[in-house]
Amino acid sequence: MLMDDILLEIFHWCRLDIPLDWDHKWWYKLMHTCRQWRHIILEYSSSFQLHLYLTHGKPIDEMLKYSPPLPLFINYGNGQMTTKDEEGVLLALQHHHHRVRRINLREPALQKLVVVMGKPFPMLEDLRLISLDPHYCSRLPETFKAQRLRHLSLIQVGDVFAPGLPLLASITGLVTLSLSGISSPTSLPVNYLVSRLSLMPLLEYLSLEFDSKSFGLPSSSPGNVKRDLAALQTQMVQLSKLDEMVFKGRSRYLEGLVSCIRVPLLTYLTLSFFPRPSIPLPRLSEFLTAAEELRYPVCSFTFSDPTEKNPGVSIVLGGLDEFAYPPPEDAPFHIRFQCRTIDAQVVCAARISTSLAPMLSSVKRLHLGHHAMRGHRGFPPEIPREAWFELLRPFSNVQKLQLDTAMTRELSFALCPEDGPPAEEILPKLSKFLRPHHARFEGMLNPFIAARQAAGQPISKRRFPPTSDTESEGGSTELDSDSDFEYI
Repeated sequence: MLMDDILLEIFHWCRLDIPLDWDHKWWYKLMHTCRQWRHIILEYSSSFQLHLYLTHGKPIDEMLKYSPPLPLFINYGNGQMTTKDEEGVLLALQHHHHRVRRINLREPALQKLVVVMGKPFPMLEDLRLISLDPHYCSRLPETFKAQRLRHLSLIQVGDVFAPGLPLLASITGLVTLSLSGISSPTSLPVNYLVSRLSLMPLLEYLSLEFDSKSFGLPSSSPGNVKRDLAALQTQMVQLSKLDEMVFKGRSRYLEGLVSCIRVPLLTYLTLSFFPRPSIPLPRLSEFLTAAEELRYPVCSFTFSDPTEKNPGVSIVLGGLDEFAYPPPEDAPFHIRFQCRTIDAQVVCAARISTSLAPMLSSVKRLHLGHHAMRGHRGFPPEIPREAWFELLRPFSNVQKLQLDTAMTRELSFALCPEDGPPAEEILPKLSKFLRPHHARFEGMLNPFIAARQAAGQPISKRRFPPTSDTESEGGSTELDSDSDFEYI
């Protein structure tokens, strides 16, 4: 085989970290047509961040034998490895560990491969280990070292504190940290986590997801580790570069965490609670007060019918340009908790609304929605009126309100009681109201609107048609554009 043919084959084994605005076809066309460029790119491979891409079906032994000493990207995160794949990866981890830049591995092969990773990986920048089966208990060896690690993602892999994962006690340059499937708070005590975060001044993304199935099981932590953790002093940590945070677990754990960290530049926050919060959240409120970037003009509360698979409440905030209904999955602020009965959903949502008061005071536009099965007839009448007031009080600057069918019926019970005057103090700046297009709801909020009119603050109203048969009985609709509210 000619030398140029050998070089061309090597380039088929490689991957180039090309910026997103470049056309990948440029790379292959250049390598096939220009001999000189092939030599130049190999000579300056570090500048181009060229690396050998080890993945399913690749002849790893040949790649390592005939290719230049380029950095290695080991990527087997999708699909099961063959025996030949495992042999090739073992060869790379044992004898070429000093060249490995990225690792993406999953079970069942992971249990065999981590055994040989008890050595330094001086070039490793990105590590992702996945175990979706609780049967496996893979752990990195205590002698594993990766001083240049920037991105760490572990899904149900080992204990996350020493001695199961000593790298958290040694690395300081992490940019992203994602830990999923954490068995319980005792597997990742708040004081230990905060002490590790204090060593990560470059951190921009933090994700912590506890395993709801094994939550509360006893920890297998050795006694000496527990004593060391008890000796750690809880401290206040400033994460000045953290931009996005994801949490899934109990509200009590989150309260402990946010009481110890300050994140002034936080712009994305996703929270999923299980079970639903059963206590006030004063620490979360203080935390959000300090996060000045988490101020958005549009908010949506979506409740669910008990007959749904995972009934609960979704609270979403976003900007006018990016917001739609149903709310986008990538909304900058999202809280979700599961709760079966609708009255409990409202009570818990009211508690969270109080905790979010610093943020909700910036909201100008509010949507209250309800996902319901066809034939649903609305909320039970026993929902406490005060629960609705507690939910709505933080919205002191809302000017525009949109209600789904079930919301219109239920909110009329709270704002326009039969045995008392309308609740004029709720939503004091409301000026525009969008309601369902159903004759039977025509006058449900008229006493509330009339009271505002008499007080010199008129509320204009507009109807929207149902988008489906489900909506006609209580489902959700699309959020109208801003112009739809301009109705006098």
